[in-house]
Amino acid sequence: MSSRSVSRRVRTLVGCGALALFLAACDTAEERAEAHFQNALALIDDGDIARAKVELRSVFELDPRHRDARATIARLLLDEGATDAAAQQYLRLVEQFPNDVEARLILSELSLLANDFETARVHGETVVELAPESVRARVISAALDYQEAVVNESPAARREAARRAEALRDELPDSVINRAVIIDNLMLENEFAAALEEIDEVQELAPRDRRFFQMRLGIYGQLQDDDGIEETLRDMIRVFPEDRELPRSLMQFYASRGNLDGAERFLRDRIVPGQENDEARLSLLQFLTETRGPEAAMEEAETFVQEGTNDDLFRSLRASLLYDEGRRDEALREFEDIVANAEPGPQTNDIKASYARLLGRDGNEVGARAIIEDVLEADPSHVASLVMRAEWMIEADLVDEAIVALRRAQDQEPENAEIFSRLAEAHLRNGDRDLAGEMLALATEASNRSPETSLVYARFLVSEDRYKPAEAVLIDALRITPQNAQLLAELGNVYVALRDWDRAESVEQALRGLPGEAARLTADQLRLTVLRAQRRDEEAIGFLRELADNQDGYRAAEIAIVTTQLERGNIDDARAYLERLLDESPDDPALRFLLATIETADGNLAAAEAGFRGLIEDGAGGERVWLELIRTLNEAGKADEAREALEAGLTAIPEAADLMWMRATFLERQHDYDAAIDIYEELYARNTATSVIANNLASLLSTQREDAESLDRAARIARRLRGTEFPPYQDTYGWIQFRLGNYEAALEYLRPAARGLPDDPLVQYHLGRTYAALERPDDAIRQLERAIELAGADPRPAFDEARALLQELQNRDTGEGSSAETLDALPQATPGVVVE
Repeated sequence: MSSRSVSRRVRTLVGCGALALFLAACDTAEERAEAHFQNALALIDDGDIARAKVELRSVFELDPRHRDARATIARLLLDEGATDAAAQQYLRLVEQFPNDVEARLILSELSLLANDFETARVHGETVVELAPESVRARVISAALDYQEAVVNESPAARREAARRAEALRDELPDSVINRAVIIDNLMLENEFAAALEEIDEVQELAPRDRRFFQMRLGIYGQLQDDDGIEETLRDMIRVFPEDRELPRSLMQFYASRGNLDGAERFLRDRIVPGQENDEARLSLLQFLTETRGPEAAMEEAETFVQEGTNDDLFRSLRASLLYDEGRRDEALREFEDIVANAEPGPQTNDIKASYARLLGRDGNEVGARAIIEDVLEADPSHVASLVMRAEWMIEADLVDEAIVALRRAQDQEPENAEIFSRLAEAHLRNGDRDLAGEMLALATEASNRSPETSLVYARFLVSEDRYKPAEAVLIDALRITPQNAQLLAELGNVYVALRDWDRAESVEQALRGLPGEAARLTADQLRLTVLRAQRRDEEAIGFLRELADNQDGYRAAEIAIVTTQLERGNIDDARAYLERLLDESPDDPALRFLLATIETADGNLAAAEAGFRGLIEDGAGGERVWLELIRTLNEAGKADEAREALEAGLTAIPEAADLMWMRATFLERQHDYDAAIDIYEELYARNTATSVIANNLASLLSTQREDAESLDRAARIARRLRGTEFPPYQDTYGWIQFRLGNYEAALEYLRPAARGLPDDPLVQYHLGRTYAALERPDDAIRQLERAIELAGADPRPAFDEARALLQELQNRDTGEGSSAETLDALPQATPGVVVE
């Protein structure tokens, strides 16, 4: 054989060998993945879960679609209690294998347990289709229907869903989801004994499930069983020793029953001198601060410092008390010293976060941010720091980033009430009121129905006209703290809205039974609100006169008499009563202001102007006086003098927000949009939660500036307007969607805005522009004609643009001009700015 033949054969053999190795490698990747999986199963059998998870992750590097490995790691995470991480794995599983019944079931169950009903419904409806005979699927279906019936306040549908849950009880006795439905329905039906029996059984199955403790508390509250409430709270403290809110809830319970000594005794009994127990000492300090006063708390903190169980912690708490007492510089110096000398670690990070919180309150946000960034560099999962970072992000309208930070914090503390509250703020800023409501409900539950979180949630429900759920939230909170005047006042307002006069009167009497002047004043206000709501004006005035007579000229009642008469249009009666008061107190600024207001109502604008100017000259010119003077001058046709008064008012009170807002309105009318934007920017920086300022700023940014950065910021600011039913806000949000090219979304908002503001030519124009962009020329022509008719001789450029577009659309059939070019060339008009 020639050398050339040998060489050729060697090359051929090498080539075949390479091919064989290549084919073997193709098989090996799959086989190696399976080998890792089998190793993982063996390690699980040996109890070495950590190494098993490493093996499973190696599986995914080789075979990302390995179904059994994905299901196995998801189950391991679920068994460890890492529900968020488990849910992510199950979600990946159903993305890859949409018909995986077990994964869908678990995702539905996890979502229901987390009160994420939207996600539960997505997977629950699918799993019912895939496995209609599955008991777990039927439980999920009943739970979803029950939740929907409760939200819709449909007792018949609720009872039917509960009946289905009851029928499934024996088939799946250990389902806490099913038991929760049964118990909740029994509570709503006032079958408390049966509900308690169910809770006793289910707590044997799920001893650390908080919802059943909360249900037990709710039942004992309705039964007014103080012993049951106390015992349940003590049980919760034993089962959840890490929860700082629970001792506070028990303290509030004791305090509401007037048993402060018993509360203090309970807290002191938890402390063993010389032994570390930070939580017990913290609870005692918090209790003393709220009930005995800062001096008692300071003295106790000093004792803890001297005791030496944890010097840094109790020095920092003492410093916080110093700050609250007004000794701010001393407190901040103490914090600075602690932070400078403390050993690095989790506690020091907590102290740094507390220090940052005080720096923020003291106006040093730069210093606060620097500390928080330092903490998060050392510990990216530090809860308090993540919450503070999220708060700043929400203020800056970086809502998505804030939610990510809060979710990371929630991974560490899943039942933290503050995290739920901040998530609610983020979702509200994002325009997602449903999710915000869910987070507020969870915050209320996690805080053990604390008055603060319950009030926030109840007011949210009231803002959506959901008075019955608001009533339930307030009553649940009052069962633990029945003497809380704020809760009672809000409940009274709910009953006024429901026109439930008997219960409103009961609340008034409960307020009158509380000690202190503030509770009596709240009761008086509730009585007056009821009388006015019933249009019993004469009785309302009589009640006010009684208050004024019985309390030696009670000025608030006297002023209320005058304003009530004005509201009824009884100007002469209001004037006569006020003049009698002025005879006794001719220099009283409040009475003089009322007299000028009466002159305005009576058409005596010159006298009103003189009255307001007189107050200003005498040094009694607050912002309200300046505002009324400016409005009076405008009403009198003295536009130049009104603008002069506005400038004078801002010179006298440069920080006056309403005067600044009024100036922005004037500037807009003069087409000085940049100056108006500057004012709204300043107002917005003071309080980014104010919707009307957010609306106006977003409106001007999106219409008077063409750069992408301004449009992007306008869109971020306006996200809170998503879902709004207020026509000016609908116009703003819709127009921004138009600018972003989201024409269908724009139409969804601009159509109702045009119906709600039928005489506003700009709103009609915006809708016309949107119809044109959506290639609906007939609708666009009709809308633009309407806008031009309403505008008349209005000189604003928007209506020249409307005429040009209308002409273009009418000429389209003749082939004259280019509709696309005309649309692109048109600048943007100003949407729904809300004027002061």
